[in-house]
Amino acid sequence: MAFRSVLVTGANGFVGRRFVAALRRIEDVVLTLCGGPQAGRDDLGYHRLDLSDATAIDALVAETAPDLVIHLAGQASVSQADSASAVTWEVNFVGSFHLAQAIQRHTPNATMFFTSSADVYGAAFNDGVASEDGALKPQSVYAHTKAAAEAMLADVLPSEARLIIVRPSNHSGSGQDERFVLPSFARQIAEVEAGLRRPVMKVGNLDAERDFMHVDAVADTYLQLLSNASALPKRTVVNVASGRSIPIRALLDAMLRMTEMSIAVEVDSKRLRPSDVPSARLSIAQLRGFGIKPPNPVSDDLLREILDDQRAKTQQKVELDR
Repeated sequence: MAFRSVLVTGANGFVGRRFVAALRRIEDVVLTLCGGPQAGRDDLGYHRLDLSDATAIDALVAETAPDLVIHLAGQASVSQADSASAVTWEVNFVGSFHLAQAIQRHTPNATMFFTSSADVYGAAFNDGVASEDGALKPQSVYAHTKAAAEAMLADVLPSEARLIIVRPSNHSGSGQDERFVLPSFARQIAEVEAGLRRPVMKVGNLDAERDFMHVDAVADTYLQLLSNASALPKRTVVNVASGRSIPIRALLDAMLRMTEMSIAVEVDSKRLRPSDVPSARLSIAQLRGFGIKPPNPVSDDLLREILDDQRAKTQQKVELDR
């Protein structure tokens, strides 16, 4: 990459850990890694950064003068965002605003890479395949904050700054929180196998079709976009997806075939979302237009990785409880 001083927020998060590992392999890049409350200034060099602290953000940007800001931090769980709306707005929108202001003051020629979400399309998915120039019809607190942050960044960042906004579809892998659908399935299967749960799984809407990818492939796509940043328009929005949406039921069935246990499936009304759209399909024409091959869709290898990860965590819990 052409960048030399890189500031990464959310560096200790699910995507951040993968992305940072890739960035560490690039020579002559000085990384400033920022994490949330659970991060410490440890041997990996993480800064604990509160996105609601405008003064701290301003001071950090002034000190490090990044020519690239990778903004991964945010409240990512849709269900948690809905139950804590004020905090979600504080983190996803206000924190992004503070960061944009600091860039405007101290490093106006920087590139900002912002991870939004395919959720910003919301009800627009009901109109067909969603493309970057289409309407945004967000339906959740999380999606509202991401759509608002997109618009704010385009306005607040100076015209000489480059803004790259990515709208990724669902991505998963080992280490993802079990609040997300695939790790939730895997955790329940692992608990049944370990005798910690009766052989019944609680699920939400299995008929919904979603575009799932491996988190490593998403991080690699982000890196490719940054490697081509100088050739991108000053204001770029791009979907990151495989282009193939799969019923969640099919993913659950595939995961159930990976266990010898006989497990019943029950719909839990608490896991249903009123704002669910039947099918979320994204255009990947623009990603291809930038010369980047889209990530592969979800595979049995990914599902097995998630299941094995949850099996290991469940076994660890069993051993600790002994």
